Amino acid sequence: MVSYTSGPWAPLIAALVTAVIGLIIAIVPVAGPMTATSASYAVYAGVAWVLCGIVTFVLAGVYTMKDNALRANSVYVAKDAQKRLYWLAVGIGTAGVLLTAYEIALWASKL
Repeated sequence: MVSYTSGPWAPLIAALVTAVIGLIIAIVPVAGPMTATSASYAVYAGVAWVLCGIVTFVLAGVYTMKDNALRANSVYVAKDAQKRLYWLAVGIGTAGVLLTAYEIALWASKL
């Protein structure tokens, strides 16, 4: 009997969740009453940058590494949902990195 496998869901979902949380945290200083001179402004931007920039892309890399190992070792069935979620996580993570880079630059210019 042949068993079929597909990509791992856990690192993919974790990457998407961290990207969304990071983007929400990045939006808080812009949407709220904070200014670039606030100490909390830099903290929000820094935490969001770590979530969107480091954690999201490390988890996306873990997903890719495990996915490639499964493709090489067994009968693999690709799922479109995983591909879409992967690119959604990467896109949201990139948007978060760009927004937080702008926020960190604003904060640094006010020092």
